[in-house]
Amino acid sequence: MSLDAKKVIDTGCLSCAALYPKIKNELETLDKGEVFEIISNSPASSKDIPAWCRMTRNELVKTIEEGEKIRFYIKKS
Repeated sequence: MSLDAKKVIDTGCLSCAALYPKIKNELETLDKGEVFEIISNSPASSKDIPAWCRMTRNELVKTIEEGEKIRFYIKKS
């Protein structure tokens, strides 16, 4: 599967309270099946973003850890 993301955002160290609305707003601009990349420096995101994907039924396609940065690839359902 290609991980070509239609959109990419760097959320820095945003907490989940600020992160979830940002992800939701960005996903609303995508069509079903398109991939969205989130780059985060927040250690909590490694648990928060997969949990958000499960709750919203969007597919977490892949997670890549690069030092302090984590890249999440989410497919819009």
